[in-house]
Amino acid sequence: MNSRAYQWNLIGRLVLLLADMLVFSYALHQEQWYVTTSVTGLMMPLMVYGIIHHMNRYRREVRDFLLTISQKDYQSYYKQNLEYRKRPGNLDDAFHTITKELQDVRIDKETHYHHLREVVEHLETGIISFKNGGEIHLLNQAARNMIQIPFIERFQQLTHYHRKLYEEIINLQPGERKVVPLPVEGQNLSLAIRTNTFRLQKNNFTLIALQDIRSELEAREVESWQSLIRLLRHEIMNSATPISSLTEAAKDALDEILQRKEDIPQELHDELKDLQLSVDTIHTRTQGLLKFVQTYRKLTGVPEPTLEPVDICGLTKHLLHLLREEMDRHHIALSVHITENQIIIQADSEQIEQVVINILINAIDAVKTCQQPRMEVQLKEGNQGEPSLRITDNGEGIPEESIQKIFMPFYTTKKNGSGIGLSLARQIMKKHHGEVRVYSTRNKGTTCELYFP
Repeated sequence: MNSRAYQWNLIGRLVLLLADMLVFSYALHQEQWYVTTSVTGLMMPLMVYGIIHHMNRYRREVRDFLLTISQKDYQSYYKQNLEYRKRPGNLDDAFHTITKELQDVRIDKETHYHHLREVVEHLETGIISFKNGGEIHLLNQAARNMIQIPFIERFQQLTHYHRKLYEEIINLQPGERKVVPLPVEGQNLSLAIRTNTFRLQKNNFTLIALQDIRSELEAREVESWQSLIRLLRHEIMNSATPISSLTEAAKDALDEILQRKEDIPQELHDELKDLQLSVDTIHTRTQGLLKFVQTYRKLTGVPEPTLEPVDICGLTKHLLHLLREEMDRHHIALSVHITENQIIIQADSEQIEQVVINILINAIDAVKTCQQPRMEVQLKEGNQGEPSLRITDNGEGIPEESIQKIFMPFYTTKKNGSGIGLSLARQIMKKHHGEVRVYSTRNKGTTCELYFP
C-alpha cells in the first residue's frame, strides 16, 4: 500500500461524503425531490462504511503480516500482491522485504541444521541424544553400526539389545568417562562412553558419545609388548653371549686336555669327561637361548611398510595357488569367493603376503585332523569400499579362555608353534592402518578376518 495514494484516496472519499451531505441537505428542503433525497441519504452510510473499510486496510495488512510471521508461512505471503510490490515506497513492499529477510534467515537456519546432521551422521564417534523422558532426539549411523541396533524411538528400548550398556550409561554422571567391554556379534568392543547434559528450548537433553577404542588399546598393547621384548632380549643377550663364549672356550680347552689321554690318570679323565658333557650342555642351551631371542627379534623389528598399489584379489589367488599342494595333500576342500575384478589397496605386498600366508597356514593346521577338512576364503568390499579378507575353517576352534590371548607374543596353542604368527600379523596390519579379527566357536571352527584400509 502506497501511503500517499492512501491519503489522497481518503481525502477524495471525505470530499464525496461532504458533497453528498450537502446535496442531501439541499434536497431535503426542496419539494418533490424525493428520489434525490432518498439516493443521497442511502449513499451516506455506504460512503461512511467505505471510509471505515479503507481506513482499516492498514490494520488488515499488519494483521496478515503478523499472522505470516507467527505461522512462518513466508513463501505464500511473499508471492501475494506481486504488482503492489513493484511500486517502491508502499507498505506491501516493506512487509515483503521483511518476510523475505525472515525467509532467508529460516533457509539459512535449516541449511545449517541439515549440514550439522550430515556431519554428525558421518562421524566415526557414535552419538546418542535423548530428552529427559527418554525420547530419542538423535541417533547417528555410527552408533547404530557400532552396537548393532536399529533406530529406536526411546532410549529405554536399548535394554532389548544391550541391557548392560544401558545400565552403565544411566549410572554415569555428566562429564564422566568410562570404558565398558561389550560383546557384539562375536566381537569384544571396548567402548569409551562419555555423557553430558544440556538444555534446549525448555527441554533437558542427555548427550552420549560412544567410541570403540580397541585400536588404541591394541596399539598400546603392541607397544608394551615390544618394549618388554626389547628389554628381555637386551638382558638375555648381555648375559647369554658371554656365557656362550666362555663355554665354547672351556669346551675347546677340555678337548685339548682330553686328547692327551695317556698323560691323565683314568679317574681324572672320567671327571674331565663329565665336565666336558656339562659344559657342552650349557653351551648348547645357551646357543638355543640366543637363537630363541633372535627369532623374537622379528616382533620388535617390523619395518615401516613401503606402500604401493597392490591388487589384493590377485595376491590372494597367488598365495592360494602356492599352498594348493599342501591343501591337496591333506584333502582339504577349498571354497573360494573372490571377485574377478581388481581391488587395489595401498600396501607393502611382501608384508601383506606374510600376513595372509600365516593365516592360511594356521587354518590348514587347524583342519589337518578333521575327517572332512574344509576351508573357505572370501574377499569382499564393505559399504564404504574397504576390502576385507575372511578365512574360515571347520577345525576344533579356539577355547574361550584362549581367544583373548592369541595375539599375545609367545602364546601358542600348537605343540611346535612359536607364538609370533598372529602377533606379527597384527603388528603389520596396524602399520597398514588395518585390523585383524578372530572369531571362533568350539568344535565348529574359526574365522580370521583381515580389514584393509
